[in-house]
Amino acid sequence: MLDPKIAPVAQAESEDASKVSALIAGKEIRDDDGLREAVAWTAEIKSKWAEVDEKRKGFTDPLRRVIDEINAFFRPALESLKEAEAGLKAKILEHVEGRLQGRKEALAEVAGMPDVAKRAIIVQHAEALLPPKISGLSIRESWTGELVDPLATIDWCITEHQELLLVHVKGLEALTKAAGRDPGIPGWRAFVKQTVAIGKS
Repeated sequence: MLDPKIAPVAQAESEDASKVSALIAGKEIRDDDGLREAVAWTAEIKSKWAEVDEKRKGFTDPLRRVIDEINAFFRPALESLKEAEAGLKAKILEHVEGRLQGRKEALAEVAGMPDVAKRAIIVQHAEALLPPKISGLSIRESWTGELVDPLATIDWCITEHQELLLVHVKGLEALTKAAGRDPGIPGWRAFVKQTVAIGKS
């Protein structure tokens, strides 16, 4: 049940914050004194934000600890059940694949066999190797792959599918920041981005 003290505290802070926001919306900086005042207000707002956030954490942190403890109690059971499910699925798949492989080998034996009667017996045996239809069981197939020759794949992408060559923008940003200047990367425009930093009051 929600602590009845939360809503009044949050409501009061929301009302105060709305007044501050409305005040700032109408604020204009016309001269140096206005700039100094804006810097001082910004520092006060940062301090107020930290104060409100501490109040929020005062309500949420105890709940998080309780949730973490409950999760810790149930985690072993959930992990064991997941492990058991995965283990059984692997055994089921191994069994089904074994039967399908046996069927494939039996049908391969029939290929080119002149004896019609013998061929019919083998086909019948092969079909009997198919896994039974069991309610709730379905074997899904989906193609996937793994990278074995990155350079060959990159060459193929360049000539066939350039849209697959995703540029690592975060990496380029990190290189630019580390250089502290334009690193001269082809196709990359480096620029200085200014942000205002003001300490809490």
